[in-house]
Amino acid sequence: MSDFLRSNAGESLLGEGYMSTIFEREEIEIESEPGSRGQSRFLSVPPEIASAYWLWQAHRGNKAALTMSMGLITESLERRFDEAFGVTRTLG
Repeated sequence: MSDFLRSNAGESLLGEGYMSTIFEREEIEIESEPGSRGQSRFLSVPPEIASAYWLWQAHRGNKAALTMSMGLITESLERRFDEAFGVTRTLG
């Protein structure tokens, strides 16, 4: 993600200036379990930037990113279509 944020790929996908104005990086630390070494950290980014990152990874040949992106696109479209046409889905 850090390489992506430093590159021009995000701006080419999202538009010039989008990446620098949409968010500030926020690094979050999670306390470790007792007895484990170090702390876990992750970088919090908005969905638009996370989406652009995974699409960029898929474009670069990352097959796992391609599979995940396809699933997310399909789910997103299903939800939008359901909302547009008043479809209610139930589990089970």
